[in-house]
Amino acid sequence: MKRYPNLFLVGAPKCGTTSMADYLRQHPDIFVPIQKEFWFFGKDIIKRNPSMSVEKYLSYFSDWKEEKFGLDASPLMLMSKEAALEIKKSSNHAKILIMLRNPIDMVHSWYDEKVYAGSEDQKTLENALALESARKNLKKLPKNYNAVQTYLYTEIGKYHKQVERYFNIFGRENVHVIIFDDFRGSPIKEYEKVEEFLSIDHFESIKITKSNANKRSILGKFGAYLNNSPPHWMGAISQPFMSREARWKLRQFAIKFTTVKVVRKRMNIETRQYLIGEFKKDVENLGKILGRDLSHWCDDSSARD
Repeated sequence: MKRYPNLFLVGAPKCGTTSMADYLRQHPDIFVPIQKEFWFFGKDIIKRNPSMSVEKYLSYFSDWKEEKFGLDASPLMLMSKEAALEIKKSSNHAKILIMLRNPIDMVHSWYDEKVYAGSEDQKTLENALALESARKNLKKLPKNYNAVQTYLYTEIGKYHKQVERYFNIFGRENVHVIIFDDFRGSPIKEYEKVEEFLSIDHFESIKITKSNANKRSILGKFGAYLNNSPPHWMGAISQPFMSREARWKLRQFAIKFTTVKVVRKRMNIETRQYLIGEFKKDVENLGKILGRDLSHWCDDSSARD
């Protein structure tokens, strides 16, 4: 019988969600589909392509058998104003994982990720930030944009209301928040906290690897397009001959051998000061609901490039 997942890693982007999903995949009590980021929940997210059908979404969990949890790791669900309630209606007893990072560093990393993916046409972060208002009104979007809200960089980084929404809908006891600084410094310790939150046995054999570092395609825009937004006809041609898992592995193989890691350029001091002004109050409010002082996020000395 097909069923909705009961564990959701909802965001935020570029906060360690790929690594955490990879670690959770290794646990015998957690089923994780081969694909991440379904963009199924969050009907308010304005997407260029049609939303995934219920049947297709649930088919990704068809191999979920005896595991206690089935995981959907889609980090844009945090910023969506509707996803939390949609999840609650579909999976009433779901557990929620939220990963958060200094929003200034998240914005920088998210912009670079979109440039790598070929879905951001602005050559500087400053230009992209300047277009937020226009893009919110569906103007100045790249021709191959994926979802409008993914270009609202500062809105994505204002976590307070986003986290509070999940607390209110699911109850604080069913939401576990992980701070990226802690995860980066002690991934095993943070993983064990997730195990405790989920009331599952500790898994000793977890392999720790770093995922989603800053990168570029050696094939330029063409490589980014094929790796991250392959045309639908490619899938249509290969589907009769290859399983979903085989197609996914082939795509990951192509990405691996056409991608190189690059050092992220330092953010302009003026841009950092602008973002500090954008996020300072929100970070203060977030700290209050988490019971944690995060004020160092808006200190110049906290910069991580």
